[in-house]
Amino acid sequence: MLRIYVAVILTGILALVSCTENKQESTNNKSVKLKVTSTTGMITDALLNIAGDKIELIATICGPGIDPHSYIPTTKDIVNISKSDIIIYNGLNLEAKMGEILGSQGKDKAFAIGEAIPTDSLINNSEVSDILDYDPHVWNDPKLWINSVDMLVEVLSDKDPGNASFYRENGKKYIASILEAYEYAKAKYAEIPRNQRVLISEHDAFQYFAKAYDFDVMSVLGMNTDSEAGIKVIQELSDYVVKNKVKSAFVETIINHKGIQALQNAVKSKKWDLNIADKPLYSDALGQESPTDTFIGIIKYNADVIHEALK
Repeated sequence: MLRIYVAVILTGILALVSCTENKQESTNNKSVKLKVTSTTGMITDALLNIAGDKIELIATICGPGIDPHSYIPTTKDIVNISKSDIIIYNGLNLEAKMGEILGSQGKDKAFAIGEAIPTDSLINNSEVSDILDYDPHVWNDPKLWINSVDMLVEVLSDKDPGNASFYRENGKKYIASILEAYEYAKAKYAEIPRNQRVLISEHDAFQYFAKAYDFDVMSVLGMNTDSEAGIKVIQELSDYVVKNKVKSAFVETIINHKGIQALQNAVKSKKWDLNIADKPLYSDALGQESPTDTFIGIIKYNADVIHEALK
């Protein structure tokens, strides 16, 4: 009931601010840039590479270090959404607690680019989760993410046809950069013996990564970061680590490290040392500084960190 009440209040704020914005714009006949809000840093990076200064980026709702799974939109976010001509979000229920607000914008304003991924390439999660039908972490396979980039190019071109050729040309360049980063990472991972390509992380964000780079992946949490690490999961995972002599596990920038630390302690009690990599992985959000403030940057950064820990 509380959730419904909050949604109604936020939707009311949205309608009020939107009405005000429309009145202001109706008095201004000057040509203005397309106003865009995104939900994640990965999307913002694509927008900046494709559109540059041809658009006005109003906001990135989930900036560096912010977990989109659990983020609850603020009044400021609602105002920013209302100011925007379009909102670009991942979809596949990644932005779970923004669903009502994003859904209220209509399909002509809010675009879920994660849904550009072919259904047969999506990882079905329905057997292990009653929250997420599909794994939403599609960007962790860069070649799959290109489908979303293509959709973004088309959305921008449709909404701003005067700059369509600009968007399409930049889209091609950006995709070429993504493919170059993918090949860099693939070469790094190829240097790790196959039996050592085991990535243990805090939450289950790396299933697409596993398919892209031929890894086994495991986590102490599910795909939704609101879950808690259970004793049974920790014990089973610690048994696997000891049996397979896994060298290292990884923390992430968006989650506290209690789960991985519990795993490390469980492994130690079984007479094996599990190292925690010195640097965190970027799974669901970009960083604040170069190189991790770009999508290309985190592909290469993560590859370097994983290579160093597992080689």
